[in-house]
Amino acid sequence: MENVRPGQWVLLVAGILILVSTFMDWVRGTNVYDGDIFGFTGILLLLLAVDLIATTAIKAFAPQVNLPDQILGFSMNELALMAGFAAFVWGLSIATVDGSKGGAVLALLGGLVAVVGAIMEIRTDQPTSAAA
Repeated sequence: MENVRPGQWVLLVAGILILVSTFMDWVRGTNVYDGDIFGFTGILLLLLAVDLIATTAIKAFAPQVNLPDQILGFSMNELALMAGFAAFVWGLSIATVDGSKGGAVLALLGGLVAVVGAIMEIRTDQPTSAAA
């Protein structure tokens, strides 16, 4: 656990925040699993959160497991950045609706935290240039 980077901790917390938000009320007593309002997009948010948690946990706590370096030309940290941004935008779009509840705000915050964590990880993975 001492080898876990701060960015990885931030990504784990972000994934948990997004996951918890899916079980909370988003708008007028409904959560993201109510098919009348959210339907398939609620399941996508759940999968996004599980993916964020699983890939970060594997990279942090099981470094011997080989994950691909890139998927569709994007690094895992870049994909985490996109996932966090998507959760942030979705949470923001619902949180501004009249009658929105805490779940939307929690997803917004989780997405923002994921963006910060992904940027921390991207900066950690970049090689440092030697001073001339």
